[in-house]
Amino acid sequence: MTGTSAIVLAAGRSSRMGGFKPLADLGGRTLLARAVAAFAAIGVEDVVVVTGHRGGEVAAAAGLLGARPVANPRFDRGMYTSVQAGVAAVGAGRRFFLLPVDCPLVRPETLGKLARAGAAADAGMTVPVFEGRPGHPPLLGPALREEILAADPPGGLRALLAGRQEPALEVAVDDPGVAHDADLREDLERLRDLAAGEDLPSERRCLDLLDEAGASPDRVAHSLAVAAVAGALAAALNERGQCLCVPLVTAAALLHDIAREEPRHWEVGARLLEGLGYRRVAPLVLRHMRLGDGERDDLDEAQVVFLADKLVLGDRIVGLEARFAARAERFTGDPGALTGVRARLEEARRVQARVEAVLERPLTAALRV
Repeated sequence: MTGTSAIVLAAGRSSRMGGFKPLADLGGRTLLARAVAAFAAIGVEDVVVVTGHRGGEVAAAAGLLGARPVANPRFDRGMYTSVQAGVAAVGAGRRFFLLPVDCPLVRPETLGKLARAGAAADAGMTVPVFEGRPGHPPLLGPALREEILAADPPGGLRALLAGRQEPALEVAVDDPGVAHDADLREDLERLRDLAAGEDLPSERRCLDLLDEAGASPDRVAHSLAVAAVAGALAAALNERGQCLCVPLVTAAALLHDIAREEPRHWEVGARLLEGLGYRRVAPLVLRHMRLGDGERDDLDEAQVVFLADKLVLGDRIVGLEARFAARAERFTGDPGALTGVRARLEEARRVQARVEAVLERPLTAALRV
């Protein structure tokens, strides 16, 4: 991404946490690694990491991540000195993100959205807003560089930005990561809980993705119906002792047809979701047409999504036989396509039998149809 830099503030002592934030573990990666990786994922080539306390360790870690460490010898005088050190390292005429290292769960797509919006509006300051609250990181325009370097406001960067006459460009995002940081040890535990589900998009995010993909109202209605069936099935199965992830099932069901207009849409959709970081959802989207060699005797989330899709015609629950009768009629005269339809029907019957064996009742009763 030309013309844009990122500054990761990692100089503090982390005294209130009782540990060292930049190198703390969060789901198998350090906070610093997550922050740098998010910017790298959108093509920001100039990522500056401002170091201070334990500067040698942080600089070494930053270098291994492909970032540029910049030492702040005045870090004990407050965060604003680290902001100035980072801004001084960024060339004039560039936009730059400012991200504290303890806000490591901002999604790459959020950063990309901010960059596009800020550039399109030529905004002096662009901020993400989640559920009505501004969050991190702000994206600042080139004009603010000299202002930050020359100022020494009593209230730090927040006071300087609040005093500007030009209002910030606010960009609504469905990303709780912009609103979560880690000042205290319990904050880090909350981040760990959030990280555990970071690769599962919320329902709102799923609907936004469908909108961005150009899904028609009929396609959205179908996806919502499949998600309702899949979620109900997963919840009912869990009540009978299964251990299915209902949010995963729901997200995959909502997004199973995200690339529906593309040839081999299940593969295209899976690649798209993998690229967005939704690595648990992508395999389920890949298998929603055919379970194939991945079919298991025990039930898993992929089978639930597969079956739910085969129970819905348009936005109505119709059952397997009606659903596949419609498909067979569509492909009359195409023996190859009919063979595929019959193979999917047999797969769906086997999955339905497994579901009914666990539930100990017909599927129609479980879904109240």
